[in-house]
Amino acid sequence: MAGWLAVAGLALSSSLAAAQSAESPPRAAPVAGGIIGLGVASLPEYPGSADTKIRAVPILAYHWANGVFVGGENDTVVGFQATGPSQLAYGVALGVDEGRKEYRAGPLAGMGKVATRGTLVSFAKFPVTDQLSLDSSVRLGAGNDNDGALLKVGGAYRIGLGQSAQLGFNLGATFANAAYMKSYFGVSAAQAATSSYRAYAPSGGQVGVDVGMRLFWQINRDYSLLAGVSSTRLSNEVQDSPLVRKSSMQKVFVGFARSLGAL
Repeated sequence: MAGWLAVAGLALSSSLAAAQSAESPPRAAPVAGGIIGLGVASLPEYPGSADTKIRAVPILAYHWANGVFVGGENDTVVGFQATGPSQLAYGVALGVDEGRKEYRAGPLAGMGKVATRGTLVSFAKFPVTDQLSLDSSVRLGAGNDNDGALLKVGGAYRIGLGQSAQLGFNLGATFANAAYMKSYFGVSAAQAATSSYRAYAPSGGQVGVDVGMRLFWQINRDYSLLAGVSSTRLSNEVQDSPLVRKSSMQKVFVGFARSLGAL
């Protein structure tokens, strides 16, 4: 179950956000609602892989008027969101880090797995204008020893395409501590002995910079089309990892969703 939730979170981060952006900035009094649907995603086999995989992705997100929600961005499963001054939205959530499976790709032979982990996520979103918003999130608990941490910062700009569609653009950067970098891009002495790689111990720092575009189209009152494409340029330190085969990663998602009340 955790596996598909992580995949859903990955796709939702580039597509469900488009559906949410169809609203005006966060309301002071949240209204209950959500979406449910199904999509298809193309993404790397693992971070830095030259090979891609295609996955069916369930879409599920719902929030209640009291601030509790399920699904959403940042691989979150369940959480709570509040609204502060100037419509600043902030909250905490439980999430999933999917990990990495050795059998998924030949270059991972001898590396063992990075286990799926539950994570703690905190986030904040600030609407600068009706079209421009800034956001950040911190995810704790990922990696081999549950001590990996990720910081994401970025912004999004959206343009209305008539009354039924929105086009959004986003730019962001991701940073990680040394524990996360070593779990996903490092090669320990033990792994070097069981694989064909030299030992490599990256330090904490920038993982990469990403740009993306997403589309939300309200087909009718009940159904919507969600689509997104993004590209992440990996940092030099990540590219120096013997596991990394490409300097950039691309993700594409398209799906259909049905409204569950007002979103």
